[in-house]
Amino acid sequence: MIRYFLPIIVSVVFIADSLFVNFFANQSWFHQWILSPKLTLIVLLLAAIYINPKKGIQYAFFFGLLYDIVYTDLLGVYMFGMPAICYIVSKLLKVLQTNVVIITILTIVGITLLEFYVYEINSMIGLTHMSMDRFLTYRLYPTLILNLVFVVLLAYPLKKQFEKVAYKLTD
Repeated sequence: MIRYFLPIIVSVVFIADSLFVNFFANQSWFHQWILSPKLTLIVLLLAAIYINPKKGIQYAFFFGLLYDIVYTDLLGVYMFGMPAICYIVSKLLKVLQTNVVIITILTIVGITLLEFYVYEINSMIGLTHMSMDRFLTYRLYPTLILNLVFVVLLAYPLKKQFEKVAYKLTD
């Protein structure tokens, strides 16, 4: 049962991303901002950090493809972006300490990199005509604040669960 924990938790947060957008981000008090929850990426980064980088990257590839199929019009953007972010963060953690503050910072940096990557791809092919100023003001900063709240709420409980999973998988 323990080896099904990661696919189940990532599937649940993948669905929660959509539910959050449908129920909260479309409310009138968020009307001026474009909020983009990245719960899936947060969980995948934490899995890559605490369980196994290889597993995190594999799941990031699969759920990135699923993210592209379900949420976007362009296949491959998240399918390659999410695993790349997981890889970069896992390599950075070989140099840095793995405490909660560093993990939080790296997760926010990963989300920032993914947002810029998606913005630039969409700008290059003409799917968005949003200026960089508008992107920063209405999309990036609100998204980072929202996801910082999610990281603060999820990092410690997921750390404990992922460490248990990693311990049981090594037995």
